Amino acid sequence: MVGLSHDAGLSQYRLAVTVTNASKTPQPGNTLQFVDLFYAGSKIDARGIPPLRPGASYTATFTFHRSAHAGLGTTTLTFRTEMRQPVCADAPEMQLTF
Repeated sequence: MVGLSHDAGLSQYRLAVTVTNASKTPQPGNTLQFVDLFYAGSKIDARGIPPLRPGASYTATFTFHRSAHAGLGTTTLTFRTEMRQPVCADAPEMQLTF
């Protein structure tokens, strides 16, 4: 989490997710990929990721709102990478609970 603010009964969470090309090969220039954000099993947002060379990273930011009165540990967000081109297996998902 990068930031938290409160306004009119809502908490606004600013989240940052960093994706890294851990392989030894650069991604082709026509790579079409995203990091998707899921809440309660539904995709609620996505950010495009540019093609990455070996070891390079890209940070995507998201904003998520929830009630300022929500209890600690009651919200779980899931982040998942999605590769559309070239077609290949997606990376494992990551979950964040707050």
